[in-house]
Amino acid sequence: MSDLKTEMEQRDREVAHNEANRQTTSAVRLSSWALIMAFLACAVAVMFVLAVVRL
Repeated sequence: MSDLKTEMEQRDREVAHNEANRQTTSAVRLSSWALIMAFLACAVAVMFVLAVVRL
């Protein structure tokens, strides 16, 4: 019975570790998209300002 409990605890630790890795990967992916979108928004704003200044 003790061996089964130990195995279950080890499996739970592995599942928790895998879930933490998955959440980290998801957060990095989301941050990358946020940075790309912020860069594009800034680029559009700069082009708009340059277009207005030329008028």
